[in-house]
Amino acid sequence: MQELRSIFRRALIFSLFLLILFPAAQAQATIVGYTSRVAFDAAVPSAVVEGWDSYTGWNPKTNTKGDIIANGATVNGITYNYVPATTNPRSNVNFLVAYIYRDTTDDNTLALTGNGDPTNPVNPNYFTNDGIQFVFSSPTRAFGIDISTYAPTGGTFQATTNRGDVALSVFDPFPYYLENPTGQFVGFTSDVGISSVTITYNPNGNIRDQAGSYYGWSLDTMRTPLPPSLLLLGSGLAGLGLWRGRKLFKKA
Repeated sequence: MQELRSIFRRALIFSLFLLILFPAAQAQATIVGYTSRVAFDAAVPSAVVEGWDSYTGWNPKTNTKGDIIANGATVNGITYNYVPATTNPRSNVNFLVAYIYRDTTDDNTLALTGNGDPTNPVNPNYFTNDGIQFVFSSPTRAFGIDISTYAPTGGTFQATTNRGDVALSVFDPFPYYLENPTGQFVGFTSDVGISSVTITYNPNGNIRDQAGSYYGWSLDTMRTPLPPSLLLLGSGLAGLGLWRGRKLFKKA
């Protein structure tokens, strides 16, 4: 019985230590960026993919109307918010699934509706100096997304978390278009939960082409895995402790 009391006393001290340590760990949280989508996929094999390929894409060749995700709507546990440009923000903005841009899977990407013309609110438009914010119903510790763009250099785009951490894009051409390489990827993992990610141009990056125009971009194949199983690990340790205590009770 005395040994059992000693075990529980040590467990209590360890729990208090964790309570003290956990806020410090949060304050020192960091993110780790990846240099390619292949590296990210290898590091996060449990990723849940939202590729918009299951939706109907806007296709001008067949006059197919694409599915629209309303600004502020929540789909599959993710809320889509338009982040307006500081100058000349768009009006009538929603998000349009479109089959007109180059992408990872040779299928749909996510574009914008609205260009300031209320009579033409559903034609697809590239993001330019606009942005998009994804808000997750459950915090995630990893995020990756493909960006369809002709921007030729990495670091043109950035992902900013709700905590203010920033991960920059890398030039990572899509596999279907290697004869004319295009496409970037931005992905990272975090040691604390992330509740939102905002995708925008990197203000310090090469955001304009030689003619001085903004590089257009759309989005494809977002990866948002479930949070790591730290709670499962804790539950396992707690269960092991209870099992040990039960054995000692039986001996007593």
